[in-house]
Amino acid sequence: MTTDQIDALNAEAWQLCDSNRHSARRIAERARDCAHAIAYLVGVARGNLCLAHIALEEGELDHALDFSAQAQQVAAASDNPALQLDTQVVLARVAQQRGFHDTAVQHYQAAATLAEALQQREQAATLFKRIGGMRMHSGMLREALEAYRESLRLVEHTHNQRDEASLLNNMGSLCSRLGDTTAALEYLRCSMAIRRTLEDKLGLVHTLNNLGLVYENTGMYSDALVCYGECLQLAHALGDSHSEACGHINMGVVHQQMGDYPRAFECFFKSLTIAQASNNRESEASCLNNIAQVFVETNDFASAREHLKQSLTLHQALGDKPGEAIALGNIGGVYHRARDYPMALTYLLESLAISRALADEHTTANTLCDIGSVHLALEDCASAIAAYQQSLDLARTLHARRREAEALLGIGTAQVCSGALDEALATLGAALACATQLGAKDVLYKTHARLAQVHEAQGRMAEALHHQRVFHDIKEEVYNAKSDETLRKLQAIHGVENARREAEIYRLKNVELAQLNATLSRLVNEKNELLSIAAHDLRNPLTVISSIAGLIEFDPAGIAPVELDDHMKTIAKTVDRMLEIITNLLTSDAIEQGLMTLHNDVVDLNQMARDVMADFAERAQRKAITLDYQPAAARALIVADASATRQILDNLISNAVKYSPAQTCVTVRVGDADAFVRFEVRDQGPGLTEADKQRVFGKFARLSAKPTGGEHSTGLGLSIVKSLAERMGARVMCQSEAGHGATFAVEFARAHAPDPSAAAAPA
Repeated sequence: MTTDQIDALNAEAWQLCDSNRHSARRIAERARDCAHAIAYLVGVARGNLCLAHIALEEGELDHALDFSAQAQQVAAASDNPALQLDTQVVLARVAQQRGFHDTAVQHYQAAATLAEALQQREQAATLFKRIGGMRMHSGMLREALEAYRESLRLVEHTHNQRDEASLLNNMGSLCSRLGDTTAALEYLRCSMAIRRTLEDKLGLVHTLNNLGLVYENTGMYSDALVCYGECLQLAHALGDSHSEACGHINMGVVHQQMGDYPRAFECFFKSLTIAQASNNRESEASCLNNIAQVFVETNDFASAREHLKQSLTLHQALGDKPGEAIALGNIGGVYHRARDYPMALTYLLESLAISRALADEHTTANTLCDIGSVHLALEDCASAIAAYQQSLDLARTLHARRREAEALLGIGTAQVCSGALDEALATLGAALACATQLGAKDVLYKTHARLAQVHEAQGRMAEALHHQRVFHDIKEEVYNAKSDETLRKLQAIHGVENARREAEIYRLKNVELAQLNATLSRLVNEKNELLSIAAHDLRNPLTVISSIAGLIEFDPAGIAPVELDDHMKTIAKTVDRMLEIITNLLTSDAIEQGLMTLHNDVVDLNQMARDVMADFAERAQRKAITLDYQPAAARALIVADASATRQILDNLISNAVKYSPAQTCVTVRVGDADAFVRFEVRDQGPGLTEADKQRVFGKFARLSAKPTGGEHSTGLGLSIVKSLAERMGARVMCQSEAGHGATFAVEFARAHAPDPSAAAAPA
C-alpha cells in the first residue's frame, strides 16, 4: 500500500469519527499497521492520533494517552509542522480530560503558535479561545482575558463577526469580574452592536444578560432592568424557556436590591411558574431559594424556611448533593437570623457533613465559619474557636483571603470573650493585616473595634483610642457607601417610575398632563434629594457623637480631663454642623412651600456682619484662614427681615471659609452702592468655572470645587441666599474666575435713620 493510500485511509477514519466510531477505529488501525509495514512514520502518527481521538470520545483516557504519546514521538522528530500541530491539539485534549489543566494549556499554546506559523489564523483563534475558557473556569481571570485578546486579534483578520461578538461578550464578562467596569461596558456594547447587525437573537440574549449584570453590580438599576427586559422578550420569542426563567430571576434580583419586594416576588414567581411548566426541577429549586431570600430580607423567617425546605426537597430528589448542602446551610442561616441557635446548628452541621463527604472545601469553609458564629452567639467560646480555626485552615489552603480574614476576626472575638487577651491581640492583628490587604472595610472596622476593646482592657488607653477612632472613620466610610448605594437605588426607582410615566403620557398625548407630570417629577425628585441628604449628612454627625459617647461610657475614669475637653468640643462642633444642615433643609422646604413669612425690619448691616464674623472666628482659625472685616464708614442701615438677612450672611461667610485653602484670607466688606448697601464676601479659593457659574445658585448644586477641610455640603446654601434675597427685593451677584477666588455680593435697600434733632410732635 502506498503512502497516498494510507493518507486516504486516515482521512476516511477521521471523517467517520463522529458518525461511526467502530468503523473509524477499524480503518485507523489498518492505516497505522500498513504505514508501520512500509516505515511511513507520518502515517503511523496520524493513525495513532485518530485512535487517540476515538478513545477520548469514548472516555478511554489511558488508551488516549498511549496513542497520543506514540504520535508525539514521531511528530517531535519530524519537520512536519502540520503533524506537530495536530499532535499538540490531541495531547491538550487528553490532558484537559484528565484534569491536568496547566499541561493542557501548554499544549494548546504550542498548537496556537504552530497554527499562526502555518497561517491558519482561524484555528489559532479557536485554540486561544479554548485557553481563555480553561483559564476562566480555573479562576485565572487575567490570564483568560489575555488569551481572549489574542483570539480576538486573530479573528479580526478573518472577519468572522460571529466569533468576534462571542469573544467580546466573554471579555466583557471577565472585565466585570475583575472590577474594570469601563472596559466591561465597552466590550459588551460592541458585542451587542455586532449581534444586532447579525440578527443573532440567541447570542444577543447572552450579551444583554451580561450587560445587565454589569449595570446591576454598579448600582445602575434602571439600565439593568432595560437589558433584562429585552432579554425576556427575545427569550420568549425564541421559545427559550430556560433563558426566559433566568431573565425573570435577574429582574427579580434587581427589584430585590432596590427594595421593591412586591415586584421581586412577582418576577421570582413568574420564573417559578416557567420552571414548573417545563419540569425543570433544578431551576425550580433555584427560584424557591430566591423567593426565600426576599422573605429573609423582610424578616418573614417562617416563609423563608418554608420555601428553603421546598428547595431542599427538590435538591434531594434530584440527587444534587452540592445543592442540598447549600440549601441546608441557608436554612441554618435563617434560624441564626431568627436567633433560634439550636436549630441553626442542627442544619449547619448536616450541611457540613454533606460538604465534607463531597470534599467541597469552599462550602465546608463557609459552613464552619457560620457554625463558629452560632457558637459565639451561644457564648460557647471554645466551640466557636474550634469551628473558626477549621474554617481558617481551609481558607488558607484555598487562598480564600476574605474567608481567612472573617475566620481570624471570629477567633479573635471569641478569645476576647473568653478573656484570652494576649492571644486575641495577636489574632486580631493578623485579621487586620489580611483585611487591610483585601480592602475589606466591613471586616476592618469590626477588627478595630475589637482591638480597642482589648487595649482598653489591658490599660493601653492611647492604643485603645487610636483603634476607636479608626473604627469610627472606617465605619463612617462604610455607612457613607451604603448611603450612596441607597441613593442610587432611590434614583433608579425614580428613573423606572419616570420612564413608565413618560410612556403613559406619550400614549395619552395629553399635553396638560405631561406638564403636570413634569412638575410633579421635579418636586418628587427634590423631595427624594432632601430625604437622601438628611439620611446621609445627619447620620455621619450622629455616628461621631455615638462613637465618642461610647468611648466615654466605656471607661469614664480613664479619660484625661484634657482629652475629655477635646471630646466635648468635638460634640459641640458636630451639633453645630447638624444644626446648619437642618436649618438649610427646613429653610429650603419652607421657601419652596411658601411658608416663610418675612418682615420689613431696619437692620444695622455693620453690626450684623460683625456678629456673624465672630461666629466663624474659631472655624477659620482651625483652618489657618484670616478673616478681614471692612465695615462701612457710616451706619449701614437696610430694610430687610433680620432673621433672613442673618441667614444670608451666615451662608456666604460659611461658604467662603469652607472652600478656602489654609493660609489665605477671607475679606468681608460692607459699603455703599448708590441707593443700596452692599455686603460682599471675597475669598482666595479655587474660584468657579464657566459651568459652575451656570448652576451656582441652583438647588443641590454640586460644583467643581470641594471643601478644603473635609466639610460636607448640601448644595442648598447659595440657593437659599438667592431665594431669601430676592424675596426681600435684594440683588445677589457673583464674580469669579477659575483659579482666582470668588466674590459674592448682596445689595440691600437702604433705610434712612430718623433725624435725632427733630422735635417731637405735640400730643
